[in-house]
Amino acid sequence: MRFCLETWGTNYNKIKETCILAEKLGYYGFYYGEALAHIDLDCWTVISSLIPLTNKIKLGPVITYLYPQYRSIALLAKQAATFQEISNGRLEFRTGAGATPQYALQWWHPYGIIIPKNLKGYRY
Repeated sequence: MRFCLETWGTNYNKIKETCILAEKLGYYGFYYGEALAHIDLDCWTVISSLIPLTNKIKLGPVITYLYPQYRSIALLAKQAATFQEISNGRLEFRTGAGATPQYALQWWHPYGIIIPKNLKGYRY
C-alpha cells in the first residue's frame, strides 16, 4: 500500500512545507491541483519548484487537463519530459479530459477558453 497527498491552495509556503513533511513521513506521492480558479497557483510551476526541495517523493498534478483549448498538448508533453529529466524520474503524470461544464465555464471562460456547447449539461 502507498500513501499520497493531494492538495490545493494559494499559500505556497504551506504547500512547500506539506510536501517536505510528506516526504519525511515516507509518503509515495505529492500532487497539487490544477485550475484557473482562485483556489490554486499554477500547478506546473508549483510542482517544479518542489523538485530541489525533495529527493524521492513522486510529484505531479492532481490532474492536468488534456484539452487543447486549455493547454497545448505538445507543450504539455515538453513540460512533462523536462520535469521528468530534472526530477530524475519522479513525475507522476495524471491526466483527464477536463472539468465538468459547471466548473469549466466559471473557471475557463474568463480566460477566453471556449467550452463546446455539445458537452452534456453545458449551459451559458
